[in-house]
Amino acid sequence: MNPTLPLSPEESRLSTVTLMTPELANFTGNVHGGHILRLVDEIAYACACNYSSKYCVTLSVDRVLFKHPVRVGELLSMHAQINYTGRTSMQVGVRVEAKDLQRGVIRHTNSCFFTMVAMVDGKPSPVPPIVPRTEQDRLRWARSEMAREHSQAVERIATQVGDFLTIVDLAAAPMLLIDKETGVVTLANKLAVELLGMPALDMVNRPVWELHAPEGQARVRQLYQLVAVRNSCEPFTFKHVRPDGGVVSVEAVSWVIPLPNKPLIQRLMRLLPS
Repeated sequence: MNPTLPLSPEESRLSTVTLMTPELANFTGNVHGGHILRLVDEIAYACACNYSSKYCVTLSVDRVLFKHPVRVGELLSMHAQINYTGRTSMQVGVRVEAKDLQRGVIRHTNSCFFTMVAMVDGKPSPVPPIVPRTEQDRLRWARSEMAREHSQAVERIATQVGDFLTIVDLAAAPMLLIDKETGVVTLANKLAVELLGMPALDMVNRPVWELHAPEGQARVRQLYQLVAVRNSCEPFTFKHVRPDGGVVSVEAVSWVIPLPNKPLIQRLMRLLPS
C-alpha cells in the first residue's frame, strides 16, 4: 500500500471469505480450530504487509477465544485492520464471522489482536502512522496504547507461551525455536520443514549447527554462541544441503525470546535466489 499520507484504520482494512469444506472438520464435525488460527494469522500478516509494504513478523497474539463453533458448509469471513501503530510495530485486529448459507444467519465467532513488526534486511523498520478518525477508532487506539504501556510485547508472549508456540508453528515464514542453553532445536514450523526439506522430527532435539553442511557447522555454532551472549545477531547467509541432495541459499536472523520456563532463540529464515 505504501501510503503517502496517514491512513485511517478503515482504509487499512483487508477482508477474505472462505467456504468451510468437509476435509477441514474435526472429530465433532465442526471446523478444526487450528485451521481457523492459521487463516487468522495469514490475514493478520497480509494486512500488516499490505499496509506497511514491508515483510512483517508476528511478535505477539492475544488470547483467542472461540465463542461459537464454525460448521462445515458455512462461509467464513475475516476482517483485519490496523488499530494502532508504533515506530516499527502495528496492532492488527481480526474479526471472524461465520454465515449459515441456508438460513442467512451470521455469527461473530471470535476476535483477536496481533502485534506485527515490519522488517527490512532482518531488522525492525519504521511503519507509516495510522490516524484514528471515528470514536470507535480512537477507542481501539487508546486500548492498544494502554496495553503497550503496561505490558511490553515480549512480556505478553511470556505469559502466553502456548499461543506463542502455536503462532510460530502456523506462521507465514520459516522459523526454528532453539534452546538458548544447549543450541538444540525445540520446534521447526511447517514452512521451515518445507524450506530445509527435512522432517520436523529429524530436526527437533538436534543441535542447530547439525542442520547445516559440514563445512558451515563451525560458523553456525559461533553464531549461535554470539546470539546466546548478545541476545541477537546480524542476518547471515548459508548454504543448506537438503536430504535429497539439493542445495538452497538461505538468509537467517536470530534473537532471544524470554519465555517463563527458559529463554529460546527464534530463528527466522528466508529463501535467497539461487
